[in-house]
This record gives sequence, C-alpha cells and structure tokens, in this order.
Amino acid sequence: MNPDPDSPPPADPQANLEAATASLVDALQATTQLRRRIAAATDGALAEVLLQQLEHQRETVAMLLEWLRQADAALDSHLRAYLFQATDEPPPEGVTDTGLRAVVTPPAEVPVPPSAPSPVPAPVPVPAGLPGPVAAVRTTTLPLTPAHQRIRG
Repeated sequence: MNPDPDSPPPADPQANLEAATASLVDALQATTQLRRRIAAATDGALAEVLLQQLEHQRETVAMLLEWLRQADAALDSHLRAYLFQATDEPPPEGVTDTGLRAVVTPPAEVPVPPSAPSPVPAPVPVPAGLPGPVAAVRTTTLPLTPAHQRIRG
C-alpha cells in the first residue's frame, strides 16, 4: 500500500533532536548577544525592553532543554546526575538560596592579566526593580501551557 503523497513524512527522531539542538545553540547565542546589548544600552527603557527579550530567550532555552531531556534518555540521565541535586552543603560564594531559586551575586572584580582571556563575560548590570540573573531553579513537573505544548510538538 502506497502512503498518501499529501501526508507529512514519518517523524524522524534524529532530525527532531538535531533541530532542537540547533535551536538551543541559537537561543544561547541570543542570550549572550542580549546581555552585551543590555550592558551597552545607555537608555533605561531600551535596557528594560532588551531584558524582557532576554527573559524570553531564557525561557526558550529552558523549554528546549526540557524537550531534549525527555527525548534523549542519556541526556536525561546526565541532567539528573548533575543538576538540581539537593545538598546539605552551603551554596557557593556569591549564590543566595531564596527557596525557589538561587540568585547569583556578581563576584568582586578580580584583575585578569592582559595576556589572559577573560574566562567569563563581565556581569550585566540589571536595571533597578528587575530580578537579577538566576543561577539555578528547583524543578517540578507542571502542566504545560498551550505555548509549551506547541514547542513539544
């Protein structure tokens, strides 16, 4: 029996994984660019708009990671082993546990020799009244919104 030529091709799990991975890379690169633009913005209103766009990209990164975790058993195993583990140890220096999230406080400036490249980008100033960067989030399974369901396909 011949398949209907008007029907979509069968799902290719590898193609889906590659598309999600490429989209994750794009979203992570977008967050880097937005942080730089926020740092360079001289207008507070523009910085707030860019910060809102940054938060959208962060949400996209989180949704893609969750989709990849559910689609790839090996990745799921690694994420479960290394992320969001309960510990009795105090949080690292510069991280404050707020119960729902750990907020990173930028460390004091450490001089870097001119010949050595900076290991991490400079902290992005956050406009007053807006939440700071999030280092970690405790996970829980929540019902998906329609927008999230579209992403999961």
